[in-house]
Amino acid sequence: MAKNNNLTDFLTDVANAIREKDGSTGTINPQNFSDKIKAIQTGVDTSDGNIEPTTVLKGYKGYAKGAKVTGAIETYDGTVEDVVVVYTDCLTFTGETSDFTLKATYKEWDGTLEWSTDHTNWTTLTGTEEMQSVGKKLYLRGKGNTKFKTSIGIAWRLSAKAGCSGNIQTLLDWESPPTSISTGSCYEAMFWNCTNLTTAPELPATTLAQNCYYSLFSGCTNLTTAPELPATTLANYCYRNMFVRCSNLTTAPELPATTLAEGCYYSMFSSCTNLTTAPALPATKLADDCYNSMFNDCTKLKLSTTQTTEYKTAWRIPSSGTISNTSTMWSRNMLKNTGGTFTGNPSINTTYYGAW
Repeated sequence: MAKNNNLTDFLTDVANAIREKDGSTGTINPQNFSDKIKAIQTGVDTSDGNIEPTTVLKGYKGYAKGAKVTGAIETYDGTVEDVVVVYTDCLTFTGETSDFTLKATYKEWDGTLEWSTDHTNWTTLTGTEEMQSVGKKLYLRGKGNTKFKTSIGIAWRLSAKAGCSGNIQTLLDWESPPTSISTGSCYEAMFWNCTNLTTAPELPATTLAQNCYYSLFSGCTNLTTAPELPATTLANYCYRNMFVRCSNLTTAPELPATTLAEGCYYSMFSSCTNLTTAPALPATKLADDCYNSMFNDCTKLKLSTTQTTEYKTAWRIPSSGTISNTSTMWSRNMLKNTGGTFTGNPSINTTYYGAW
């Protein structure tokens, strides 16, 4: 009797040990002990490993997901790349080569602005005091704002070259950035003559208000790339003078709107002396002065009425389809002082040829 009890206790102990190791529950028959024991994971669990040959130096080995990984990297100089954290609730200013200061020339907002250097501790910006970056980073966000312009504008100033990223609408409401702009002149002249700005923030609004981006980046001579402009519901003069004198801008963004408003693209790229390509213009409903002086003084932009080996890209207004409700003053000075053989006022549904 004692012998049977000892055997029963032994089998119970083995079953309990198996359950402890593999996490199973319930009865385990002795005839299954062997298979259960063989299935128990031994050594280090590598199931969550994520190394690959391209992440391990050649000559070294590692293990991931139960398999051996042999390194394939030829050399490593010991440098570590910066980890880039993308925040969606603020604007991020990043110094190109050094720390910098940011300040508003004028206080023209009607809610609250906060700034931070670590995205954790925030300070309210009361006026035109100078903000100092740390580690080449500075963050800016707003709450309860409807505009950044009354009569003068903000005119941000950077002390050294820096890029700006993130959704500009977080200056209005960082917790719930609006998808449309409802206040006229909302961002007018915000970065006017900010010559140290190298990249522009995102402008995701799809519905615009009158003059909302008027002269937004005017005079930003170190801006090399324009932000995407997804808006399809435009307002009078919404993009007027937006990139005037952005002398390092080489390519214009896409302009998807098909119904234009009075003066909406007025002088939009005027004096962008390094602009070499014109965007497609798909709009089929024009308005007075919608393209007035749009490319005036873009001396590297070249168009011709004749296709040649230099002038090879077809360009027309509209890019396809027909025009409805057009005005007679939509294209005045549109190509004035550009660098091609055609510098007059373009006609509707006429194909011209660009040197790009």
